[in-house]
Amino acid sequence: METFFTSPCLVVVDVQQRLLAAMDDTQNLVDRCSRLIRGAKLLHMPLCFFDQNPQGLGPVLPELRLLASDAPLFTKQHFGGHRHTEFRNWLAENHIMDILICGIEAHVCVAQTAMGLAGDGFRVHVAMDGVSSRKPADKEAGLLRMQAFGVFPACVEGLLFEAMGRADVPEFKDFLEIVK
Repeated sequence: METFFTSPCLVVVDVQQRLLAAMDDTQNLVDRCSRLIRGAKLLHMPLCFFDQNPQGLGPVLPELRLLASDAPLFTKQHFGGHRHTEFRNWLAENHIMDILICGIEAHVCVAQTAMGLAGDGFRVHVAMDGVSSRKPADKEAGLLRMQAFGVFPACVEGLLFEAMGRADVPEFKDFLEIVK
């Protein structure tokens, strides 16, 4: 398939049960993350999950984890997932160049992970409608800061269409069900 991305992956950051309860617009966040996960699976794109302190914040939301139960889950203590050694090894093993990122919180773990990866030379694309924070102003500040660090802002649908690349492939019919 033709695409703007070179060896992309999806990284879902800290969409955990107890943390999710405090976020703004949770239903939209879960829907957008779900679409990205389903699209990544359809396109055979590597994807992984992060969780932060699962003993305190609970597990990754089961409905998201079930969509990609075979995807690696990296438990972290650093807010920035880019520091996680096993994650870095996974990126290298999969020859990742472009990273699509969604999750929570936009101004903390998503931002630190995205900015760290961008600083390390990856092309990072944040799904602006696939991230959240407790307060809308914090989300906005996180998005602006990421963009200042070279992270590319995008929307879930745009990222999925870029990853799909073309309409004349067998997967396109199933793809349309994801983006509708």
